[in-house]
Amino acid sequence: MLRDDKKKSDSINRKILLPTTIVGLLISTGTIFFIHQEFEKELVSYVTQRAHSVAEVLEYSSRSESSLNTLSYTVGAMAASRDIKNIVAVRGDSLEIFASTKRAWRDLNANDLTNHALKKAILNSADKNIISSMIDTQEGIFTYSLPIILTETSNTGKSLNRKPGIIAIQINISDAIRQAKINIIWFTSVIMSGILLIVLAIYFVLHRYIFAPISSVVSTMNERARGNKTMYAERKYDDEIGLVATSLNTMLDKSEEDAKTLKELNENLELKVSERTTALKLQAEELRKSKEQAEESTRLKSEFLANMSHEIRTPMNGVIGMTNLLLDTKLNPEQLNYAQTVIHSAHSLLQLINDILDLSKIEAGKLDLEIIPFDMKELVDEVSDFMSVKAQIKEVEMLLRYVPGTPRYVMGDSGRIRQVLLNLTSNALKFTDKGHVLISIEAKEIYDNNALFYVKVEDTGVGIPENKQRIIFNKFDQADGSTTRKFGGTGLGLSICKELAHMMHGELGVKSTVGVGSTFWFTMKLNIDTERDKDDGVEINNECDLSHMKGLMVSDNETAQKIAVEQMHSHNMKIDTASSAGQALDMLNAAAKKAIPYDVAVLDHLIPDMDSVELAKKIKQDNTINKVLLLVASSSPNHADHNRMKDIGIAGLLVKPINCGDLIRTLSTLVEAKQKNNKISFITSHMLRESATRTSIHDGSQLRLDGKQILVAEDNRVNLMMATAMLEKYGCHITPAGNGKEALNLHKQNRYDLIVMDCQMPEMDGYEATNMIRNMERRNSLQHTPIIAFTANAMKGDDKKCLDAGMDDYISKPLKREDLEDVLVKWLIESNYPQV
Repeated sequence: MLRDDKKKSDSINRKILLPTTIVGLLISTGTIFFIHQEFEKELVSYVTQRAHSVAEVLEYSSRSESSLNTLSYTVGAMAASRDIKNIVAVRGDSLEIFASTKRAWRDLNANDLTNHALKKAILNSADKNIISSMIDTQEGIFTYSLPIILTETSNTGKSLNRKPGIIAIQINISDAIRQAKINIIWFTSVIMSGILLIVLAIYFVLHRYIFAPISSVVSTMNERARGNKTMYAERKYDDEIGLVATSLNTMLDKSEEDAKTLKELNENLELKVSERTTALKLQAEELRKSKEQAEESTRLKSEFLANMSHEIRTPMNGVIGMTNLLLDTKLNPEQLNYAQTVIHSAHSLLQLINDILDLSKIEAGKLDLEIIPFDMKELVDEVSDFMSVKAQIKEVEMLLRYVPGTPRYVMGDSGRIRQVLLNLTSNALKFTDKGHVLISIEAKEIYDNNALFYVKVEDTGVGIPENKQRIIFNKFDQADGSTTRKFGGTGLGLSICKELAHMMHGELGVKSTVGVGSTFWFTMKLNIDTERDKDDGVEINNECDLSHMKGLMVSDNETAQKIAVEQMHSHNMKIDTASSAGQALDMLNAAAKKAIPYDVAVLDHLIPDMDSVELAKKIKQDNTINKVLLLVASSSPNHADHNRMKDIGIAGLLVKPINCGDLIRTLSTLVEAKQKNNKISFITSHMLRESATRTSIHDGSQLRLDGKQILVAEDNRVNLMMATAMLEKYGCHITPAGNGKEALNLHKQNRYDLIVMDCQMPEMDGYEATNMIRNMERRNSLQHTPIIAFTANAMKGDDKKCLDAGMDDYISKPLKREDLEDVLVKWLIESNYPQV
């Protein structure tokens, strides 16, 4: 430690001494340089004066009234001086040397001189008529030349004329340089000695008053660091370093007190840490117990929801199923009305139950999406067709817009998408008494086989106040929450739709203005089904090239016009629009006069100034325009309209909302008939749909399963009766079983084509019975019998639980005829399993 301190102290000394020495050397160097310059100036001044005095004597001689010989004698006399090396007198006009200290130079031209310094000086004075001087310190020669005026005289001594001349002098300055060097060395020694003494004095002063006190303070701190608590810094002087020593001593005393305090704090801290650790352990134990209780609560909640689903759906299955069977019997009008009321109420109750169960499943994290391939456009068409019945009752126009270029075949949960669409469309119709409801589907982004769908449901209803637009998405909240509100509902639908949108990586929102209407929108990200046909166009039975056709859309509804334009433009048709009957007639006549008539006109049934039938009459009565094909679009057609329109010459009646397939299929059929000169029959939406579904294998009237042996295991007597009655309608032979144990025994004794197995039954439930049947089949190498779960459970994982138990498929309660038919076709017709 002391060695390190010594190094530090020496380092400080060096840091002070080295710069001081460097500064001293710089000062010495500068001083020496200054002295050298001064001596050099004195030397130049001395020799210049000496040369100038010699030149003045010679110049005086050249101006005397004597001949030039006098100047020659003077030059010769001056050469006797010890410091004079050379003197030359030159005529200015010819540069001829007429006087010189060297005889060999006389009568020579100055240009022929071998003394370069002398030659250069003479020529410089001759050219520029100036005094020229230069010093050669190595040779020790000073050369000086100046122009003069020479006076030439005759032999009689009479002055003839005056001419220019030059006198050049070289002086030996070796002795002067030697003396200057001696003087410089002497002065340099004196200065260097003085500066060295000054530097040493500064160092000793700094060492005594700064370095030594600092070293003392450092030594004290090191001793303290080694544990010597009696060591204090000595204050030698009343200066800043002395104050540092005093402050250090005070700090050392304070550090002793702080060390004692810190020791006490550490002891207290250890005690508190111990207490806190014990508390944290207790808290962690409490959290563990709370977590276990929460998990148990969640498990119990899931079990409760599963039981509730089963207990509620089981009787609902009986109510709906038996009522459907009742509706298939012969009933008088009053009985039919009662039965239809029962089935309607049962479906409303089932919808309420489904909403509550969906909400419970979402909160319990038990709701999963079933990702399957489906046709988005077909799904939307089904929703619009279903809701158009309600729209007709309220006399509200139902519109559908499927933007061209939007993908049709995608992967997603079609059931949940249908649920959101039905909920939003149902709400729109509920709050709209006049105007229209529009369903619009568009793909905003398409990238890497993914599409971001933007779906909106627009209405012209009562609208929602701005302060209510946020709360309507909360559970059980409605814009009008009073018990006397006009519109019913639990307020769960929008909350569930919002959660479903989030699950599909999208959002749900609303834009609304009171008295104008509302637009509910939601987005979802779906994968495009690349296995299906890449063609996103419309599938039609009689597709023709429509690009040569020119059409006219007559409607006062701008949205309906826009949809028709989009649909026809997607098939390269030329389409114009008219907002009234008068405008339509003017446009038809104007086109006919220009010899570019319209091929088809689509007339909205209700036009402000004239209905579609009256407009069609006028068109058909005008020979100029009566060849145009006429189609009528109506929200609520009736049988009387069919006959009237057909008699007038209208080619077809389409029910709103008109999907793109119906419109293009109708146009293709009419064009094809016209090209073949066939009689154009009256086309309706019903005829188009009937033609499209004519060959469906799922038509109940065609599905026959005569002789199929089916075992139905169901403990609920009503559900057993209902399932038996529905299956017997297809010609099946039914064997009932009251629980899983009975079903197992019956399977041991007989072979069945299909087993319908309820999941929750007494003595032995459906899961255990299925497991035992599968084990028996494997053990005895028996044929695999398809087992269909007949379950009222609707929680997340219930379908997987059925499949894990060995079941092949499942049907949810309450049983729907179409679901039952799908399962029967799949496992009794399409399946490769051998049948009994």
